Amino acid sequence: MQNLSNKIIVFGGNHHNTLGVIRSLGEAGITPILILHGTYQSFVAQSKYIKKTHYVKNEEEGINLIINKYDSEKIPPIIICCSDGASHCIDMNYNKLKGHFIYPNAEQEGRITTLMNKEKMRILAERCGLITPRTWIINPTDSIPDDIIYPCIIKPLLSIEGSKNDIHICYDKTNLQSDLSSVHTPKVQIQEYINKDYEFQLIGCVIKTEQKKQIIIPGVSQIIRSSSISNTGFLKYTPTNKIKDIEFDRIEKFILNTQYIGLFSVEFIKSKKGDNYFMEINFRNDGNAYAVTGAGCNLPYIWCKGMLGHINENYTIRKETFVIPELIDFLQSVLTHKISLFRWMKDVIKSDTYLLYNKHDKKPFYFELKYYINRALKKIKKKCLNVYWNIGFIEKTDNLLEESTWNIHWMQHSYKNRWFADPFILKITNHEIIVLVEEFYDPIQRGRISKLTIDKTNYTLKKIDVILELNSHLSFPAIFRNENKIYIYPENSQEGCLTIYELDENNNTLLKKRILSEEPLTDAILTTDFNATFLFSTKLPIQNSNKLFIYKLDEQNSDYKIFQTIEFPTNTARNAGALFQIGNKIIRPAQDCNGAYGKGLIFYEVVYIENHFEMKELKRIYPQHSIYPQGMHTFNVYQDLAVVDGRKYRKPFISNTLLFINRLLKKIQLK
Repeated sequence: MQNLSNKIIVFGGNHHNTLGVIRSLGEAGITPILILHGTYQSFVAQSKYIKKTHYVKNEEEGINLIINKYDSEKIPPIIICCSDGASHCIDMNYNKLKGHFIYPNAEQEGRITTLMNKEKMRILAERCGLITPRTWIINPTDSIPDDIIYPCIIKPLLSIEGSKNDIHICYDKTNLQSDLSSVHTPKVQIQEYINKDYEFQLIGCVIKTEQKKQIIIPGVSQIIRSSSISNTGFLKYTPTNKIKDIEFDRIEKFILNTQYIGLFSVEFIKSKKGDNYFMEINFRNDGNAYAVTGAGCNLPYIWCKGMLGHINENYTIRKETFVIPELIDFLQSVLTHKISLFRWMKDVIKSDTYLLYNKHDKKPFYFELKYYINRALKKIKKKCLNVYWNIGFIEKTDNLLEESTWNIHWMQHSYKNRWFADPFILKITNHEIIVLVEEFYDPIQRGRISKLTIDKTNYTLKKIDVILELNSHLSFPAIFRNENKIYIYPENSQEGCLTIYELDENNNTLLKKRILSEEPLTDAILTTDFNATFLFSTKLPIQNSNKLFIYKLDEQNSDYKIFQTIEFPTNTARNAGALFQIGNKIIRPAQDCNGAYGKGLIFYEVVYIENHFEMKELKRIYPQHSIYPQGMHTFNVYQDLAVVDGRKYRKPFISNTLLFINRLLKKIQLK
């Protein structure tokens, strides 16, 4: 093929859309410059055909890079867009790019963006004689029109303002109201749902030279099996001259009326009745466009050549081809049991073109395959290495810290969808122990503060009362008693502050009193043992480190100011519970966070001399029970009872096997 002296800039995201353009150009002997937005690790960037890759945060940063770096070239570079965001940015910088670049456009600044409005493109399509579904445009918060036909489908009015996650099929008014509440775009398009036979696309390009404008549509792609996470699926690509029931003259009239010049695709639905419903036009290279290259018509190369005046009158393909996005199709069709593995393998063998694997350009495929394998392994590890905490009780004696082992009575319960940690004893009666805990509830995947009522004789959980639940994680429900009132100040570092609540025990609720600190404190403990009110805490982002921050209450301003910072030799600063007393010693329980969070407990004697705190290590305790061998990180005392927590894996055999394999692999790597 004829080489081009112009630099070619491919502007898009980490998608096989972008990869398809790069490979198309590469197979024509051109190595393009890649402007890749939205990622810094990319399978697309692994292609051997790329001359240089620029990673940018977003499309705006990408267009600025293009203008600043490449607008002074002697020969105008050619820009190809592979995402709606890239097309929008090119369109909105039409005047700046004019004369310096060759780029997709609609012959005036902002026109492409205007036509990206689905209602505007639908009205234009109707004027050109194309059939469109009945349509309503509303704000997601508006009242729902009474004449909407169900089922219906909702979409973002502007593609650049939404994603596939904002597209929903709704079967009744209640369903529609629910789905509208989850849409993140200012305007939505609601259309009657067409009972479709299949979806198809016309993928092509518009070339304009001084002599004429030419529309090239070599064939039609019919979607055989679509994906819920991508606009690409297993498809059949058929030459245009073998299609008889598509209104090509009306489609070309519509395209000409958009005034668009560049690569495009026009999407349709074929109804069960045989009607072709126009859905939308994409003013960019299409995700399925490499199918056209695979069928023998290299559209990106044709468009670049054509914009330089090299137009061939005949761009046809001769054979029907099958195309598959192999990894996405496997994940979306086989793993979700839509089709069998055998059926999928037959389709892979039948396919002429793969959107990821390419025998001449293999690295993108193996890079993406490795990504999916690693993601699957992480999910398996997360599920299998999932931890489970429980609480246990110990009789408090003056010799407790001198004992080599503790006789722990673990709480008994039958719950499978939650665990309990960070216990603080609220009350002890003749028959029951009342404890405040972090209850980690699996369905919401975060902690909440609950009150547990436990049988004192057999340590069986009798009752759970949730007393505080927020949209952020809660833990460590530390208790502060003042006269007849009980205050709780749980850790809520995700919210960036420490809040104190008053306990209403009769109603099992916490009443918010005030914010103690505007810092993201972790496992904070209040104490009045040293003739003033002090707050001991670690804080984000070094919550598991060796720095303990001590704050003192300024009585005049009612706020806490830093008083002292203590640095330990290792990561043992984080509190494990409230300060308590044995004999004449005041003791601070702490966590051993060296190598892992909450490995064990360390007890420090707290000494306050001459306006200065010192910590003297007394004892270390690590898991002693075979049921909870993975860690312990809370210890609290109330009256003659102590409470601790213990950690285990929910699936010990699988977890320990995975950990053994991991240790073995590390040893092999070291050798």
